[in-house]
Amino acid sequence: MTGEALQHYAVLGVPATATVEEIKARYKALLAEARSKIAARQIDVQGIERLREAYSVLADPARRAGTDRGTTARDDVREKHVLRLVDMDIGEAAA
Repeated sequence: MTGEALQHYAVLGVPATATVEEIKARYKALLAEARSKIAARQIDVQGIERLREAYSVLADPARRAGTDRGTTARDDVREKHVLRLVDMDIGEAAA
């Protein structure tokens, strides 16, 4: 698991084994806390952004799996593109 993945789990305060339902419940609880701080004018905009980012990654099974194994969606797309180019080269070489 990468440092980025560990950071997302830490931001939400959930273990790596947490279900999507547990992640969602924790996110909602933390967001409610953040909203009360905003109402009290104790705004932590960066903290809210980290919370949103962590939730968006961990609530999406594909992004979560990529982050856990140390890749991003961009890396996955790049890898697929490279494999497609290799397949094209192999096809041309066989012809």
